[in-house]
Amino acid sequence: MQKPQVIHGLCYSLTSPNLPARKLAAEILVFFCHWEEAGEDRVGLSHVLQGLSHVETHHNSNHPIGQKVGKFDIWLRQMETTVEGRGRMGSTVGLSKDLKGTDDGTILDICACLSFLKLANDRLQ
Repeated sequence: MQKPQVIHGLCYSLTSPNLPARKLAAEILVFFCHWEEAGEDRVGLSHVLQGLSHVETHHNSNHPIGQKVGKFDIWLRQMETTVEGRGRMGSTVGLSKDLKGTDDGTILDICACLSFLKLANDRLQ
C-alpha cells in the first residue's frame, strides 16, 4: 500500500488482450478494494479508483473527443467483445481465437470482479 504505482499498473492490466491476465488483475484489485474495509480511509479502494482514473485519463488523452470514456467503459467494451466472441449456443463453432482454451468460468469470474469494482465505486460516491 506504500507504492500505489503498483496498483495503478494493475489497473492497466485490466485492458490486456490476454484474458487470464485480465482475470488475475481484476481479482487482485478486488482484494485491494476490500483490504482494511473496516478502516475509515479505505486506502486500498482509493488507490484502485485512482488507478482506474489514470487509465481513463491515459485513454482519453490519446483519443478524440467523440471517443472519450469513463472509468469502466474500456473494460466493459472489452468484456462485451469477449462475450460476443463465444461460439454459437456455447459451442466452439465460431469461437474467437482469444477464447480458445478458456472456459465459461473464467469469463464469469471476470464479470463478477467487474461487478465488485463497480459496486465499490458506487458505494464510495
